[in-house]
Amino acid sequence: MKRKKLLDGSSAVGLEKPISANESMYVATVQGDSPYVMLLLKFSDITKPSQPKSAVHVKHNTEHHIETRGPPVFSKAGRLDPENLQTAKRELLYMVSQGWCRPKSVWASPFTWFPKKMIVGHVEIIGV
Repeated sequence: MKRKKLLDGSSAVGLEKPISANESMYVATVQGDSPYVMLLLKFSDITKPSQPKSAVHVKHNTEHHIETRGPPVFSKAGRLDPENLQTAKRELLYMVSQGWCRPKSVWASPFTWFPKKMIVGHVEIIGV
């Protein structure tokens, strides 16, 4: 939506109409006489997931919960031995040079790596 106008990028067709919360807008990508249109009209509720759900009366008093005891379980990150650290740095620099990842980004995620048993000295790095 740009300036309250619905634009189609492929055909440069635009629809100017004020938008209200009570109106439902949709874009039809198939012709009106298609059998798919008839199916979509018959089952229109599956194409509108943001519709408010009607209040459903629950006929039981079951409550679901997960019982926990003790503090949350966590594991502290450990240091790599020098050989593995150099291998990981080399692989990471290669990935940065190829443009597969960036060293500093708000979207960056930690890497998990492990040595592959099949090829001697090869390290597989997996983004988590």
